[in-house]
Parts: sequence; C-alpha cells; structure tokens
Amino acid sequence: MPIGGSNEHFVVRRSKQLGLVALGILVTVFAVVALRTSDIAVNNMETVSETGNTTSNIVIVQRESLVFVFAFEQWLSGTIPRRDLEVRRALLAERLLVRDDTGVSNGERVQPEYFQALGVLDDYMEAGPSGLLPPDDQIIIQSKSADALNGFIFESRQLVARIAEVSDEQMRQLVRDENIRRTKLYVVVLVVLVLVSLVAGFLTFRRLRDFRRIGVRIDNKHRELDEMRARLQEVDKDLQMRLERERTESAERKWIDSGVRSISAQFRGTPTSEAIAEFMVEGLGRFLRADSVISHSFAELPWPRIVKQWHQRPESQVDESFFAEFESRWFTFINRLWGDRRVDVVVDSNHIEISPDQIPEIVEITRQRARSWVIVPVGEGTHVMGFVLVAMVENARVWSAAEIELIQEVSAAAAGSCTQSRLFWQSMQIAENDAEVGRLIELDKAKNDFIENMNHESRTPLTSIIGYTEVALDGVDADAEPALASSLTAVQRNARRLQILIENMMQVSKTDLKHVPLLIATVDVGQLLGNVANSLHLGAEDCGVEVTLRLDSPAGDLLIDGDSSQLEQVFVNLMSNAIKFTPRGGTVTVVARQSHSGGDVVEVKVKDTGIGIPVKEFPNVFKRFFRASTATQASIPGFGIGLSLVHSVVREHHGRITFDSTVGKGTVFTVTLPARFTSTSQVDQTT
Repeated sequence: MPIGGSNEHFVVRRSKQLGLVALGILVTVFAVVALRTSDIAVNNMETVSETGNTTSNIVIVQRESLVFVFAFEQWLSGTIPRRDLEVRRALLAERLLVRDDTGVSNGERVQPEYFQALGVLDDYMEAGPSGLLPPDDQIIIQSKSADALNGFIFESRQLVARIAEVSDEQMRQLVRDENIRRTKLYVVVLVVLVLVSLVAGFLTFRRLRDFRRIGVRIDNKHRELDEMRARLQEVDKDLQMRLERERTESAERKWIDSGVRSISAQFRGTPTSEAIAEFMVEGLGRFLRADSVISHSFAELPWPRIVKQWHQRPESQVDESFFAEFESRWFTFINRLWGDRRVDVVVDSNHIEISPDQIPEIVEITRQRARSWVIVPVGEGTHVMGFVLVAMVENARVWSAAEIELIQEVSAAAAGSCTQSRLFWQSMQIAENDAEVGRLIELDKAKNDFIENMNHESRTPLTSIIGYTEVALDGVDADAEPALASSLTAVQRNARRLQILIENMMQVSKTDLKHVPLLIATVDVGQLLGNVANSLHLGAEDCGVEVTLRLDSPAGDLLIDGDSSQLEQVFVNLMSNAIKFTPRGGTVTVVARQSHSGGDVVEVKVKDTGIGIPVKEFPNVFKRFFRASTATQASIPGFGIGLSLVHSVVREHHGRITFDSTVGKGTVFTVTLPARFTSTSQVDQTT
C-alpha cells in the first residue's frame, strides 16, 4: 500500500511467494503425518480397551466362581441353606452370559472341563434337601464332590491365566508395532522440521530487510504526527479541564455507591453482629486503603459490647483497654457527635488544636496510635450505638467528602443489619425455647403419670406375691420337696428384685419432683448393712457369689443421722450390683469403719471381683440410664437407674461417693457419710 504521498508500493516478491508455498506444503505434510499417527494410536487404544474389557469380564467370572465354591463349602458344612447356594449359582450363570466388546460371551471362553466340574456340583446341589444339609449327607457329599470341587477350583483359577497369556502377546505385538511406527515418524518429523527451519529463516531474513526500509518512512511520519498532536493538545486543553470537573463529581458518586454496595453485600445473610462488624472493618480498610479500622459498640446497649479491628499491619493491633479505660468519655464524645450529626476528622494530629467540643483524653489516646483519623458515630434514632474509627498510623491524610460519606453510609448499613440480625435471632430463640419448654413439660408429665400408674398397678399384686410365697415356703419341707422349695425361693427372690426396681423408679420420680423429705433419725450403719446382706443372701447363693460383711469399728462408732429407708436403698443397690456383676465363684466384700479424715465420718466400701468398668466410661457412671459396655456385652439385665439414685441420696445426706474399677478384676465403691448430719437445707455439689 502507498505510504503518505509516495507512489511506491511494497509487494510480495516471487522468492517470498515460493517460500510461503513451500512452508505451506511442509506444514500440510506435517499435519497429515500427525493425523495418521493419531488414527493409529486410536486403533491401538481400542485394541487395548477390548483386551482389557475381556480380561475384566474373565476376572469377574473367576471371582463369582470362587464365591460359588465358598458357598458350596459352607452348604457342605451345614452353615447355609441350599437357597443361598442357589442364589450364588444364579449370579455365576448370569456372569457367564455377559459378552465383551467383540460379542463373545464369558462362557464361550471357558474350557469344557470347567462346565463338567460345575455340572457335577449342580447335580449334588439338586440332590440335597432344600434347607441346611444334615450331618450324614455332609460327609457323603463332601467325599463324592471333592474331586469335582478341586477340578472346578483349578479351572476357575486358570481362566485369568489363559486370557492373560493372549492379552500379553497382543500387548507385546502392539508395543513392537508402535516402536517401529514411532521411529519412522521421528525421521519424517525431523526432516520436515529441518526444511521448515530453512524456509522460515529465509523468509525472516527477507522480512527484516523490508522492516528496516519501512522503519525509515515511519520515523518521518511520526515527526509530522507529533507536530500535529502538539497543536491539537493546546486546542483541547480547556475542554479537558471542564470535562475533568464533571467526571470527578460523577466518579466520586459512583465510587461511593460501588463501595457501599460491595461492603454491604456481605451483610446479607450474615448471622451475627460480630460477623457484620468484621466484614465492615475489613471492607472499609481495603476499599479506603487505610492503615487501621476499628468498630466499637458500647456495653450500655441491650446487646453486648463488640470491638472489631482490621489493620494493614498486624503489629498495629490495639488492646481493648484502649477503649475500656475511657469507656464513659468515649460514650460522651460519640453521643455528642451523634446528637450534632457531625463526624470527627483529623488530617494531622501533630498540628491539631483541641476544640471545645472535643475531649482531651480522647484526642490524646487516639494521637498515640494514629496520625490522621475519621471518627463516625453510629446510632439508631436518638440512641447512639457506637462508632467507627478509620485511621492512618504514620502519614497525614486529607480525607475527602466522598470518603467520609462512604464511611457514614457503610456504618449506617451495618447498624441496620445488626439490628435486623438481633431481632431475627431473638424471635427464633423465643420460638425454639417455647416449643422446647412445652415438649419437656409434656414429656415430664407423661413420665410421672406412667411411673405413678405402674407403681399403683404393680405394688399391690407384687406385695401379695411376696406374702403368699413366704406363706408357701413356711409350709414346704425343703428336704421332702426340694424342687418345689427351690422354685418358690426363686419366685420370692425375683419378686423382691422387681420390688427394688419399682422402689428405685419411684424414688427417681420423687427426686425429680423435689418433694422427698428426709425422715431424719439415728441410723446404725452396721446393723443396716447386716439387714441388707441378709436380704440379699438368697440371691448371692443363687449366683454363686460369697458376700462378706466386716465392721472395722465398734457398732457405737458407726452411727449417723439420716433417712434409714433411703440409706437402705443406697446399700441395696450397691451390694446387689456387686453380686449381679460378679461371675460365679467370685466374692463381694463390704467393709464399714469410722474415719477422721476431714472430720468424723462413716466410710463404707463395697468391693467385688466382677467384670469391672472401662476407664473411658468413668464420667458417665452416675448418669441416669447409663449401663457400662462390659455389662451390655455380658447380657446382664438392668435399667441403669440404681447408681444415679445412689448418687442423689448420698448427696442429699451431705455425703460423698467415689469409685475405682479395673476391667476383668473388679470394682470398689466408697460411700462417706458425716457422723453428725443435722440439716437438710444444704446440698454438697462437689461430688
């Protein structure tokens, strides 16, 4: 094309045309070679895929065959019915019918010996009964089917080996063909690349020479354009100044709107006021490129005090004492700004003069941590909520009206979001609390009604059973009728166990309702333990457990003030648990003594050689309805309310209960009761 007023044309010479044609031919040859190579690679991948699919199907047939063998052996051992074996046989038959990508089924690839052995196994399976195989048939069929079973296992394991040999040979041939093809390809590519390099070098050399000629003419035109540009700049200078003023005003407005939108958008869906404050301080700091941003709400408000900070440098973090020490002065200063609808702006604190409406302490502590700042009050209606402080630590800064307006709008949006979030969560919490309280009241009433009805319906007939059993035992000669005497004794023992359970449940219910007064009287702990041991004597003998009671202090030293019936329940539960969780042949030892550690107390230890409690379950032992995993694994019955009742009664008597246990070795519970219990108004919560 012509340049400027010259008639000289730059045309492509014939040598360049020939070079471009040669380059195009070489690129075409290279593309054809690449496409051909791609087609061969795709064909090879398809061959590999077909081989892999066939091998995968044969592997699955082998797995199903071995699963069928395992099921057949289980049927022979009488552990599964024939129906389960037939299911495994049906799955194997389905897998033999599956075809691979070449259309050949898995069964067509299997040797005849495989089906011969499988047929023999099918005949034995069909001849057997429909359910489990009787022991006599197990021996007969095991001996008859042993050869067929071994042959079937051998053929099953040979499936993959045969296919693997074929696939390995195919893969080796593919690798050899691919290596030959790649060698030829590399030679062709190398030749093409050498030719392309030569043609490209020739074209590049000719092109560079043309560029030098064009560059001279371009430099001349640039000088002419520079002169014209200088004249145009002088003409447009005035117009640009007017447009700049309008653009600045519009840009500031857009800048404020974009900042408010980008920061406020994070408030939507934010669950807490703390999160809203964090988003606000970080958004203002990054958008304004400030050094520090602090949001502070006062503690006098219905919501708690919130202080959130963002700092360009972490070492600029301000301790909360910065605000707490002068909390009242901060509130007075911010409240004054909010009432006057003003903000506090400081360009350079090194040259500030404190005005009458400023508080000197506030100015001084702020100047210690910042050189330039903007303090914007935040409130709602006539009430001030807090403030936002945006500061530069070391440099002075002239804060524009747009920046101050941005801080005010973002702060107002954050205050509104905090209020909405607080109201929403309060309403949700009230609704959840109301629903939960109603549900708990209904459950508690239903529980108490059930326990009262059960007690009313069970107590009278149970008392009659125990009474009539005692009468019957009195009239039975144990030597003449040992079976009858043993049966009546078992009925009496279980009835008393049920009676203890009902009494425990009633005691738990009364404890929940807080209406169980203690009937205080002098209690002889030694005599009480003896009565409990006698009442549990029959149960201990039946369990094969030896119970030993030892008083290490005189009877007169084992007196306490307490409720005899409730304390009896404590030791009945502890001793019956020890008997129940001790294996046959074990021992339960009960030791009572007076101790003077921490005052005069009576200490009772109940030690067994039972199954024990795992250490990780210690914190849950006294929780209601808790049962140790060792008891569950041993299938020992129980409801898990005895120890919770023991803990409650001992605590009401100002006592303390502790325990120690080792799995497989036993457990020891220690009850410590004050020797002089005089008041029921205090409850020891330390246990």
